Amino acid sequence: MQVLKFIATKALRALESFADEEVLCVPKADLVNRFRLPERKLVRPQWNTFKAFVEERGKYVRRSKAESKDEWMQIVPICIIRHKGRYLTNLR
Repeated sequence: MQVLKFIATKALRALESFADEEVLCVPKADLVNRFRLPERKLVRPQWNTFKAFVEERGKYVRRSKAESKDEWMQIVPICIIRHKGRYLTNLR
């Protein structure tokens, strides 16, 4: 029984990364302050500034933490196409 318990525990821990993967987030307060987000959170993108912000402040956290704590804003790429320094995006 001890061996089965050990194997089951190891297997569940290994599968945890699939069930509760890490997602890219930024601190919500920093994002709101930096970009002055309105309540509806739809703004004209400032991609170079936003990219620098995510590179500076972005952190990978477990999805369960990101979705249960109001302190995080998940970065979810939908569609970003760059051409000659300009961007075509699909915002969500």
